[in-house]
Parts: sequence; structure tokens; C-alpha cells
Amino acid sequence: MNAGALIRAALRLRRESSGVAAVEFALFGPLLVFGLLAMTDVGLALHQRMAVDHILRAAAQHATEDPGVPAVEAVLEGTATGDSSGVWGASDLSFAVTRICTCAEAPDVEVGCSTTCATSKPTSIFYVMRSDLTVSGLLLPSIRLQPAMQVQIR
Repeated sequence: MNAGALIRAALRLRRESSGVAAVEFALFGPLLVFGLLAMTDVGLALHQRMAVDHILRAAAQHATEDPGVPAVEAVLEGTATGDSSGVWGASDLSFAVTRICTCAEAPDVEVGCSTTCATSKPTSIFYVMRSDLTVSGLLLPSIRLQPAMQVQIR
């Protein structure tokens, strides 16, 4: 084959457009799959975060009756195990509840709940509920979420 025939064959191949879509898909397909898996990971993490927020809200509602830390912890655990979404088996989830009392004149300083404040007003009582959640992703690394909720009783 001479050089002229090779040039004509190369020009004919250059004008040929069959297979272009396959090449484009081969280039962009992995990026699309990566994006879909990443969105799935983020969506799963958001779903689990909203489920934990629901559990914390249930405990905060129960805490408004000031039943004590063990009762609020029982509501947290009961609501979490009664969750029907089926996501808790794949997650590391834990809860912590604290009861804090402060005076109005120094809200950042924790005092005993039987303390009489300087203004002769009773102490303010707060319940703080914290959770620690680790969401393992399909593609992205594990995401650690630490939602918390605080409710004032008095």
C-alpha cells in the first residue's frame, strides 16, 4: 500500500462517526456512576440524621415532664429500637442525657438544682440529649454525625 492510499484511508476514518457515542460513554460513564454512588451516600446519611433528630425530639418532649435522666434515656433507647427504617443495624449509634441546673444571672455556670440563686428565683433546669452516629458509606468514607438537643424545663 502506498502513502496516498494510507492518507485516503486515514481521511475516510476521520470522517467516520460510528462509535463516537460509545467512546463518549466510556469517558463519562464512570463519572456518572461515581456521582450516583456519592449522592446515595449523602442521601443515606441525611436520612439517618433525620431519624436521629426524630428520636431526640421524642425524648425532648418526654423530658418536659422532668422525669429524670433514666426515664429520658429509656425513651431514647425505646424509640431507637422501635425505629422501622431498618438503618440502625449498619450504624454505630449511642445516646447521652444530662440534666443541668443554672441560675439566670450566670447561665453558663452549672449549679446544684437545690441552689437558691441570687435573685431568689429557682434554678433553671435543662435536659441536654446528645447522640453519636457513624454512617458508613458505599463509596465515601464513614461520616460521623453528632446531633444534640436541649430543652429547658424551668
